Amino acid sequence: MSTFIRKILENIATRIMLTIYVMIVLMTTFFVVFGYVNQLNLQEQRQYEKLSAIVSAIAYSIDGDVYQEMMNTHPKKEDIKTNLEDQTYKRINKLLSNVKATNQLSSDIYTLAYDSKKDVFLYGVTSSENPYFRHEYQQYPKVLLEKINEGGIIPLYASENGSWLSAFHPIKNKKGETIGVVEADIEFTYFKDAVDAEYIKQSLISLVVIVLISLFLVAYTRKILRQDQKQKELFSAQKAIIEDKNNKITASINYAKRIQNAIIPEQNFIRKTLGETATFYKPKDVVSGDFPYYYEKNGYKYYAAVDCTGHGVPGAMLSIIGHLLLNDILNGDELFEPGEVLNRLHRGVVKTLKQEEPENKTADGMDLALCRISPDNSEVLYAGAHRPLYHLQNGKIIQHKGAKFPVGGNQYGGKNNFTTQHVDVQKGDRLYFFSDGYPDQFGGAKKSKFGPKRMRGIIEEKNEESVTDVIGYFEQQFKEWMGEEKQIDDVLLIGIQF
Repeated sequence: MSTFIRKILENIATRIMLTIYVMIVLMTTFFVVFGYVNQLNLQEQRQYEKLSAIVSAIAYSIDGDVYQEMMNTHPKKEDIKTNLEDQTYKRINKLLSNVKATNQLSSDIYTLAYDSKKDVFLYGVTSSENPYFRHEYQQYPKVLLEKINEGGIIPLYASENGSWLSAFHPIKNKKGETIGVVEADIEFTYFKDAVDAEYIKQSLISLVVIVLISLFLVAYTRKILRQDQKQKELFSAQKAIIEDKNNKITASINYAKRIQNAIIPEQNFIRKTLGETATFYKPKDVVSGDFPYYYEKNGYKYYAAVDCTGHGVPGAMLSIIGHLLLNDILNGDELFEPGEVLNRLHRGVVKTLKQEEPENKTADGMDLALCRISPDNSEVLYAGAHRPLYHLQNGKIIQHKGAKFPVGGNQYGGKNNFTTQHVDVQKGDRLYFFSDGYPDQFGGAKKSKFGPKRMRGIIEEKNEESVTDVIGYFEQQFKEWMGEEKQIDDVLLIGIQF
């Protein structure tokens, strides 16, 4: 039996059936119990409505002044010993008796008067054949006194004679004074027994249905398990093929990572020629569409943060194209300004990806921020495609915005034109440039984007700290901001300190 259950739990279809079966049992149990409780509450509410209607009708039928005179005339316990001894008592007794019989109540209807000196209620007229005039009302709920002037119901309460539902209504004289109340009771078991019987009936029907479902599911489960055994044998063979292909794909991607790592400049090498710099580089997948680019020529340093379309393998392939094209542009004899480098890079991407052909609708390319730094680090030239340059000087950021179109793609009809901007740097200044992966990352309490405004705030707040410390802080903030959210894109952030 344990083996059979284990096989059921191992199979998805049988697990689903078992889950459905358990849900059916739980739902059936819930609805039977809920139906019972609901019916009990409904019956209880109906009885309260019935009692309220009875006592209010009786109270309005009794002349309050006449009733008050009768109570004043007979101030002592058992002053009235028979129903015929007082005409007012006789009339009210007959009224109560008739109402009790008409409504088939099992307990007497009675009137009560409150004795404020003793803080007790005393019986007045009852529907009984024998009076118990001015005897103390032993079951004295507080609600009776609290609502004596407007009447109401007394929630279910227990006594030595059982559990009861009660309703009461004030008897008023012509002055509007409450001189007594009419109360009627119904024993809880009067209607609970009928509800219990229906509950037992529904439970037995539900049990029979569940047993029939169980028999069907056992037979059907055995059939599924036999089919499952055949499927496992087939899956085992297919799994071996898939694992072999997956291992080859993983090996290819890891090899691609080694190739891409070869084009990533070493930070120590950059620091030897440029000074203090720092980089936060975090690919979304094994390989990345973002890459930092560094090239030296005649003492000039070209430094860029490049963000290729997409991420993963497609982005990585574009990154190799971008890196090779940049090397080809800068390898010549001419010394190009950043704007011209981007113009030539744009033409190179369009040509390489054949984007000038009419049927080619792709918009693949790259966004980047490119700086050219003079040999003595006194002058910086900048050009950008969608990516800005943040220049921190005297504790404040000067933002240099890039062009509003990317490198590559023919969606602008070949009108992409990049210009060079001059950046006057002084000792102590910092430059920051980055891909859009950092500001676009979702996270935080509101699951919103980090945003460039928050980045600028951090840079200005930590204006006296070194670039290395600031980039380290950005890395820490990124992890905290992302939290349990998934990284949505590759991340590249570069800082330079003069």
